[in-house]
Amino acid sequence: MDYRKHKGLNQSSLKKILQSPTAYQKEINRTEESLEEHFVFGSLLDFMMLEKEKDFEDEYYIISGTMGSEAIQNIVKYVYDRHLLEEKECDLNTDAHNTILKGAMVYGYGGKWKQDTIVNKIIKEGLNYYNSLKKAEGKIIITQEDHSKALICKAALLSDPYTAKYFTAGKDIEIIDKKVIKFEHLGHHCKGELDKLVIHHGQKWIIPADLKTTGTGIYAFNTSFWKYGYDFQAAFYTLGVQLDPEIKKLLDKGYTLKNFKFIVIETDVNSQPFVFNTPQEVLSIGMNGGKLANGWYREGVTQAFTRLEYHMSNDQWLYPMEYLNEDVPGELNIKL
Repeated sequence: MDYRKHKGLNQSSLKKILQSPTAYQKEINRTEESLEEHFVFGSLLDFMMLEKEKDFEDEYYIISGTMGSEAIQNIVKYVYDRHLLEEKECDLNTDAHNTILKGAMVYGYGGKWKQDTIVNKIIKEGLNYYNSLKKAEGKIIITQEDHSKALICKAALLSDPYTAKYFTAGKDIEIIDKKVIKFEHLGHHCKGELDKLVIHHGQKWIIPADLKTTGTGIYAFNTSFWKYGYDFQAAFYTLGVQLDPEIKKLLDKGYTLKNFKFIVIETDVNSQPFVFNTPQEVLSIGMNGGKLANGWYREGVTQAFTRLEYHMSNDQWLYPMEYLNEDVPGELNIKL
C-alpha cells in the first residue's frame, strides 16, 4: 500500500498542533514536493533496510563530485524546476541568466553583489548539481559519501546480535516492513507507517519498532527522544496498532503487544547500534501528557486531539485555545 495515498491524520501532523494551530495547518497543507527531502540520510538508510521490493537504482542517483552549498542547491533546483515546468531545454551556462537571478532573489542569496558575480558563482558551484538533476530524471540525488555511510550502517545493523533480530525472520517469526496502519480515534481517520512490525506467532507477541539515525552520538538519544517528541510518536503508533483492524485480529486471538522500540544507529557508526525500549510510563506521557524529571510538563496525544477538536469546531486557527479562554481573552498569564 502507498502510505502517502491513504487519507488520514498522521502523528507528525497532529503533533504540530501542540506547537500552534497555524503550525498544524501549514503541516497538513504542505505539498508532496515540499515533503520530499532529497538529502536526508535517514530516508536513504530506511530505503536500504526496509524497501526490499524496490530497486535502488530506480529510486536513487549517486552524484559524482560536489553538489555545492545548501543555498546553491536551492537556487539550482529552483532553476531546474522552472525550466522543467516550462518544458524548456536549458544549459545553465548560457540559457538561465534571468532564472538564476530570480532564484537568488527568492532565497536571499548574493546580497549586494553584482548580478554577474551572483550568476557566475552559482554556475561555477552548482553546474555539477544541475547536470546531475537532468541525468537523475526525478530520482533522489545522493552523494557517494552518504551511500557509503548507509552501506556501513546497514552492515552494522545486520551484524549486531541485538539489532539483527529485527531484520531477520525466523521460525514462527514474521517481520513486516513499512507496515501501514489505519484506524479511527475520536471520529478521526488516522494512519501511520511502522518501520518494523515483528510478530512471533509461536509465542504470540507483537513488537512495533522504528529505525532512527543520529549524528550526535547514540548515548545522547535519550535527550533526542524528548527533544523530537518520540514519546508522542511511540504512543500514537501504539494506539494505532491496537486499533488497526488487521492487527486487532491477532490481539483478539491472545497475542500480546509489547512496548514500542527504537532501533538507533549513528551515521558515522562510532558505536554499535542500540535498541531503546519505551517503558509504560514513557508511553503514558506520550499519550496523556505528564511531568518530566526536569519538572517541565508536556502534552501528549490526548491533548493534541482535544486541541484539534476545539479548533475544528470553532474554525479558529490563529491563536491557541487557551489564549481565547483565559480570564482576559487575548492575554496569556506567565506561569511559574
